Amino acid sequence: MNNMRIRATILASLIFTMVGCVTFTPPKHHSFSNSQTFDASMNDVWAVTVEFIAKNKNFRIDTIERDSGVMSATNLTSHHNPVFLRYADCGKWSKHIPSRNKLNYTVFAKEKSAKKTELTINAEYSMDWWFDGNNKWTACVSKGTLEKQLFDWINANVLVPTADH
Repeated sequence: MNNMRIRATILASLIFTMVGCVTFTPPKHHSFSNSQTFDASMNDVWAVTVEFIAKNKNFRIDTIERDSGVMSATNLTSHHNPVFLRYADCGKWSKHIPSRNKLNYTVFAKEKSAKKTELTINAEYSMDWWFDGNNKWTACVSKGTLEKQLFDWINANVLVPTADH
């Protein structure tokens, strides 16, 4: 009888543990290009890139070095905002609640010729999940949204000289 009771206790404990388990669905891979070459001068591409970052209230610029073509920011942390999920896929915890978001980005601009500039953006996202008094940061993957927005902004705002000018 004691043996049966022990087995029942163990079985009940296993079932409780399995039902109470926290699971994580990892983020999906998103295909996109983080680099684009523009038919414009380095000065023109750089100016509209700075404008894009400066006008976006969710970003700041920590490092800006025009001569080396580097612009970056680290630890852009905020309380969780659902807008963040437009930019990053962070997977999903079964019982955790999103608490904070973090973004690190670096933009590299490289002059290919007088009228060609390559721009690359590397964005790293992470999310802090809260559950039962504990926090856990997980790496997220870019969906390519920020990259597309930046490249679209540059294409729309860089004046490309035509044969008429």
